[in-house]
Amino acid sequence: MSYTYTGTAPANYDLNTDNVWTRRSDASVSQGFESIALLRAARDGDATKIRVLVETGADADAADENGWTPLFWAIKNRHVKAVAELIIAGASINAESRNGLTPLSLAVKTGSPLIISLISQAGAK
Repeated sequence: MSYTYTGTAPANYDLNTDNVWTRRSDASVSQGFESIALLRAARDGDATKIRVLVETGADADAADENGWTPLFWAIKNRHVKAVAELIIAGASINAESRNGLTPLSLAVKTGSPLIISLISQAGAK
């Protein structure tokens, strides 16, 4: 007798072709946590945490459900040091959110001349 499971997988598990639960690799799970931590660090302006997370493999261009990368969050909250750290880390300076916002358009909207200057010098369009 065999059973076929039609529900959703428990967190951090996948159903393989033999209908057996297998745990996702720790790297995959860890990367998800690192991306969330990086988005939060950028939102909070924690440049040191941003540097550490990127050095340990966090994706500087990880995006949330609205397509906002850490750079968007740092710009929105006017965190100059966090913006600089993300630029150094290689964050995409011309990323586009789901509603068409770019880092430069957000910087103009928030009215921070220093951030506008930083991202413009880094090649923002």
